[in-house]
Amino acid sequence: MKKRIISFVLIISVIVSTLCSCKKIFDNPLSEFEVLEEIQIKTDDLFDSIDETLGNAGTHPTLPEKPETKTGETINTDEDIREPVFSDFINDIGFSDNKTVPQSDYYQYNTLSGNEKELYERIAKKISKSKYIVDVNDLSLTEEQVLSVFQKVLADYPQYFYVSKSCMVAYGLRKSKIRAVILRYTDGDNTDEFDKNLSLVRVADRDIINQKIAALQSEVKTVVSKINGNLPSVLKEKIIHDYIVKSVNYDTQTADNVKNLYVTLPHAFDLYGAVVENKAVCEGYAKLFQYLCYNVGINSTQIIGTGNNGNHMWNAVCIDNKWYQVDVTWDDADDYISYNYFNLTNETMGNDHTPDSLDISVPECNSTASSFDSVFAVRIKDLKTDPENYENAVLNTAKLGDKELYVCFDEDISNASSDIKYMKRYMFKESSAFNKYLKKHGITLENSLIQIGRYYVLNIEY
Repeated sequence: MKKRIISFVLIISVIVSTLCSCKKIFDNPLSEFEVLEEIQIKTDDLFDSIDETLGNAGTHPTLPEKPETKTGETINTDEDIREPVFSDFINDIGFSDNKTVPQSDYYQYNTLSGNEKELYERIAKKISKSKYIVDVNDLSLTEEQVLSVFQKVLADYPQYFYVSKSCMVAYGLRKSKIRAVILRYTDGDNTDEFDKNLSLVRVADRDIINQKIAALQSEVKTVVSKINGNLPSVLKEKIIHDYIVKSVNYDTQTADNVKNLYVTLPHAFDLYGAVVENKAVCEGYAKLFQYLCYNVGINSTQIIGTGNNGNHMWNAVCIDNKWYQVDVTWDDADDYISYNYFNLTNETMGNDHTPDSLDISVPECNSTASSFDSVFAVRIKDLKTDPENYENAVLNTAKLGDKELYVCFDEDISNASSDIKYMKRYMFKESSAFNKYLKKHGITLENSLIQIGRYYVLNIEY
C-alpha cells in the first residue's frame, strides 16, 4: 500500500487570548496569572491517511463513517463528511433594525493579504460547517504564518466560542511543506482529542454545542432588539458597555484557578459564559463587547496584552471611522459603572495597558472625538464661572434615559474641596444657568453626589 505524503502532525499551542484575567481593583496592583501552555506533541511516524483516521471517531452518533477512499489520492478536505453542521452563526447575527459588520470589514482580516487572507477565509468557512481539515497544500505558507492567521480568525470571530484555542498542523514528507490545518472543537466539558495516529479518542458533543449556540443567539437577540438602530454609534456603544457591566459578574474563582486549567476552558473565557451564564473573566467581557458591537454595526477587535503587569484582554472600537480603546472589565467597579476606560487613545490607555501580541494587530487610536468626556460628561475648565458646553452631555444622557449625569474637572484645577464648592455654587444652586437648563428640558437635579474615579455623578429625574 502506497504511503500518503504525510510525515507527522504537530499539535500547536495557539493561545489566542490571555487565558487569564485581570479585573481592575482600583489603586491595587493586579495579580499575575500563568498563561496556559498546551504540550507540544511531535511524532516522526508516517500516517497512511489523515482522512481515514479522522473517520475513526468511535461510536459518537454525530460523526458518521467516512466513505472509503482510494489509495494515493491527495489529502481530503472533509467537505462532506462531518455532520451535523453547527448552527449557522455567521449569517444569523443581525437583529432589530441594526446593520451588522460583515467579515470583509473585520479588523484582523484586513491586516492580511494574499495567501494569508485566503487561509483565513478557508478556516472561517470550515468552522462554520463544523469541519476538521483545512487544506493548505496550495498556499505555501510557513508554520508561523498559519498560526498567526489562526489567531486572527479567532480574534475576529468571538462567536466561535466552541473552537479550541489550539490547532494541528500536518506536514508533508520531511517537513518540507504544510499540507493541512486540523481544527478541534469543545463543548465546554470535552475537547476533541486525537491520538498519535490521528484517531479521535475524545469528541466534543455537537448536540451540546448547538444547544449552547441557540441559547447564545437568543440572549444576544434580546439585547440587540432593544437598541435603536437610528442612534449614533457612540450611544449604541454606551448601551452595550453599560449592559455588560450591569449583567456580567466577574468570575474571581476561575481567575484565581487559571493556572490549573488545561485544554478545555470554562465558559468564563468566552462569549457564552458572559451572555448566557452571566459570569466571565476579561476575555468573556471583551468578546461579548466585540460581538454585540458587530450586531449593531460597530466594528471592534480584541487587544491582548497586560494590564498593570497582569495578563489581560480588552477592546478597540471604531466610532465614526475613528478607533478608540475601551476596557469594559476595568469599568465594572462592582456597585457602579465607571467610564475611566471608555474610548481612550493608545497613549492614555498605555498608562496601565500594554498590548503584547505580535499576531493580533492594534488599531491606531488617537482621537478624542468620541471619548466619554467629549460626548457624555459635563467638563469643568474654570472654577469661577458657570459650566460651559454642557448641553451635549445633557442631551446625550437624556436620549438614553440615563439617570446619572457625569461631571469631570480638568486635572490642573481639581481637588476635592474646590470641586464640591463649585458644584454647590454653580450646579446645585436653583438660580444657576445649569440648573435652569435642566428644568427647561424637564429634568430635575436630585440633591445627591457620588464620586466614581475622576467623575462626579449627579442623579437626575425626568
